[in-house]
Amino acid sequence: MPLSSRSKTAIAAMIDLTILEVHAPVSLVTLAERQCISTTRLEKIFFSLRQARLVTSVRGPGGGYSLSRNAKDICLVEIARIFEPCALSSEEHNTSVTHELWQNLRNQVLDHLDHVNLQSLAEKALPLNSAPNVLKPSKLSRGIAPILAVKQEHKNIPNSIFALGNLKNSL
Repeated sequence: MPLSSRSKTAIAAMIDLTILEVHAPVSLVTLAERQCISTTRLEKIFFSLRQARLVTSVRGPGGGYSLSRNAKDICLVEIARIFEPCALSSEEHNTSVTHELWQNLRNQVLDHLDHVNLQSLAEKALPLNSAPNVLKPSKLSRGIAPILAVKQEHKNIPNSIFALGNLKNSL
């Protein structure tokens, strides 16, 4: 695999962040909900992104993450290099017959990512997500999204003690 799952997740989350941060910082709960991943995993990824100074964080109510620079100025290779190992270790180099093949493939992928920025991918994604599914902060309680209960209909079950007599008579 040319890119690890952490790199792919980070790139997808950064594209979502670019789309959603129009008016205010975006919470990790919102991003995790849209990416269908755990908030814990996303916290670890955004910790690394913040250390690399690609995102900034705002604490408190209405807080979240936003890009530290303009989306046009952030290339995908910057994100990928945070999570990708630089090269195979010397042990892997000596034992791997295909080392040169994987190293060349990795270099080509990173070279391609160097020519793609967040803004271009966000613009491509906007027509696909014309109305992004965003949870409003007022509907969240301590970062926990509400679970919608499915109400099951029970037919022929009385809803009160007084209806029991009518049920007996109808049987």
